[in-house]
Amino acid sequence: MADNKFFFEKVGGICYNALISEVTSTPKPGLVDSANNGAHRDMDVNTFKKSALALRPYFVSFAEYGYDTRLEPISSVLPMGRKIGMEAEKAMLSATGGVNTHKGIIFSAGLICMALGRLYGLGLGFGADGVCRFVADTVSGISSSDYSDRVLQSKQKLSNGEKIYKQYGLRGPRGEAESGFTSVRRYGLPFYKECKICGMDDNEAQVRTLLNLMSNIDDTNVINRGGMEASVYVKSRATLIRDAAFDEIRLFDLDLIERNLSPGGCADLLAVTLILHDAEHLNET
Repeated sequence: MADNKFFFEKVGGICYNALISEVTSTPKPGLVDSANNGAHRDMDVNTFKKSALALRPYFVSFAEYGYDTRLEPISSVLPMGRKIGMEAEKAMLSATGGVNTHKGIIFSAGLICMALGRLYGLGLGFGADGVCRFVADTVSGISSSDYSDRVLQSKQKLSNGEKIYKQYGLRGPRGEAESGFTSVRRYGLPFYKECKICGMDDNEAQVRTLLNLMSNIDDTNVINRGGMEASVYVKSRATLIRDAAFDEIRLFDLDLIERNLSPGGCADLLAVTLILHDAEHLNET
């Protein structure tokens, strides 16, 4: 059991480190980083660090839960996983004074931690494809369930994600998870690995991977603030400066701050990229 606990703690550490690496990557256009608060007035880098620390034990709990339910049908594990997620969200809000720093990543990283715990218990490897396959199977049908006409019509007030789904059909973090994080496996992880092979340090590799994600994804946070026109603009500009000097990226940061646009969905997917990257090496430590 001691070895199991050590593994669960390692998983929690991977997620914590990914959240710290994501928020401190600089410059990040429109986002909180080590240089500024991006297009946000209610949070800074220290808010994110407090949140990440508060969430670390819950990532451990997600992994332990995945291990404990390793022999149960995948379709049965989501409800209890959601309960752990709700407790994690309460801890986040308590640590940040009510600021939502990591709600999206609690969902995404929690599912990955459950996958890692299950795969560990079954004696399987931690390759990104296997982890993401488990995630997709775990949440299969979640969008059609959570975004059904019956559910949406029963609500007095729709969330931002629900409004965007109704208007544009975009499923946000739920859709990413249902697809097995296709965006990460297509635009995040391979690109990040290539950056590292080319000799970039962690910060530059993370910044440029973020820009590659921004170039290819309709970020629901951007759409919520500026509509689809803003998403088209962000994708186009990110594509142009993905390989540019950091001075150009800093100008893009100022531009998005002025436009009040923050690609928080892509920031979460950068964190997912880092988690999946490090998880592949869990057996090496």
